[in-house]
Amino acid sequence: MMLAYMVPLSMQTLALRATNPDQLAEQVAEEYGLYVRLSEVWMLLGYNSVSAARRAAYDNRLGIATSTIPGRKGRMIRSRDLAQWLFNASRGADPVTNRQATQ
Repeated sequence: MMLAYMVPLSMQTLALRATNPDQLAEQVAEEYGLYVRLSEVWMLLGYNSVSAARRAAYDNRLGIATSTIPGRKGRMIRSRDLAQWLFNASRGADPVTNRQATQ
């Protein structure tokens, strides 16, 4: 079983090595499944705690879509959405960040 802090580290490595978002999406889905728990990736998304990430998801301020799956606990993020977000973030392609940096 993978320790919780290992998930963000290995996903960061995958994001940095990927040559395109589709490749990263395949790798994330292969490694973690079609959905990833928010409780496993809150650090990757830049939150100080899992509860802060949950509050942001509840208020639609997370920056990435989450959903619930019947019969499973917690908020989930589609692997493809997470991969796209990670790919963009690892290359500084977040338009909000770039806009803020130039102001």
